[in-house]
Amino acid sequence: MKRKLWLLVSLVVVSGIASYVLWLNSTSVQLPPNNPQSIELIVFGISGDNERQEVIIDDPTEVSEFMGMLRTGRANEDHKCGDVGTANLNFEDGAIKIGLLPGHTARYYEFRYDRNNYRIDRRRFQKFLVGRQIDIGKLFESP
Repeated sequence: MKRKLWLLVSLVVVSGIASYVLWLNSTSVQLPPNNPQSIELIVFGISGDNERQEVIIDDPTEVSEFMGMLRTGRANEDHKCGDVGTANLNFEDGAIKIGLLPGHTARYYEFRYDRNNYRIDRRRFQKFLVGRQIDIGKLFESP
């Protein structure tokens, strides 16, 4: 009897963990369907040097590219890292703040929206930032 109970408990635990992992990999970020008029990127890093870098993106093609990248975000386990920057999405009727988190892996970059953490392709994000007068080292100070 104890063996069957142990097997049942083990199956429940394993299926719970598997469900959580599947949820993390399948839950995508739910941003507004329309694009903002502009995006204000503010980067301050984690080193505490107080050197803020700000860039306004208002070209519709670039805004669309950035939003397309954010919309690929998949749920990621949240953690206590503070923001190293923000992306303020400026819509006609208000703004949405996206917290930019330090990257922790070579594959993904993380952002926080609506109290949830999401991951996007790190190379794609870095490629987007190149040439925009943002020191990407401030965003990627963690490995």
